[in-house]
Amino acid sequence: MVCVRRVAGAGLVRRTVLQNPVAAGIADQLGHMVAGLDAYLAEWRTRRTGFTDEAERLAERWVCFALAPLPDGRYRARPLRAAVEAEWTSIIAADSLGTLARVTCPVLIVQALKPWLGGRPYFTPAVVEAQRKAVPSAELFVARHSDHGTLIRDPEPAMIAAITEFVSRCAATPSTNT
Repeated sequence: MVCVRRVAGAGLVRRTVLQNPVAAGIADQLGHMVAGLDAYLAEWRTRRTGFTDEAERLAERWVCFALAPLPDGRYRARPLRAAVEAEWTSIIAADSLGTLARVTCPVLIVQALKPWLGGRPYFTPAVVEAQRKAVPSAELFVARHSDHGTLIRDPEPAMIAAITEFVSRCAATPSTNT
């Protein structure tokens, strides 16, 4: 993250520029205008094919909350750029790897391989490797058919099986923590 100051009129304007490629991809989508709910769903469907019926129903319900109507009849994505930038600034400033290194229970890292916003991965291989170094005992599941959003919205069966097996192994292992 880089903070840039510039003079605008009589005052200083502070603008946050997020250099994280995922944050930039999210920011690029903010304020995105669409002709209507059907147009938004059509765009959404182009990002991945083969949605389950449940994911389709979720998308149709979600679109009503994801878009804000405008006076001219178009819609825009609801998230406000400032809120997303503040969230990413907080994430970047947090010592997430340090916190992850202090975790004492078993850890399963799930990596989605398909590109997300802007054709970029949500977590690059370098980020996943840093997570694995923070917790050397962590297991890794690679979701080959998912992007960041579909991990939750429409999880692939292999991921559900991997999580189920991981949780079963954890439940069968006696805890050494009190």
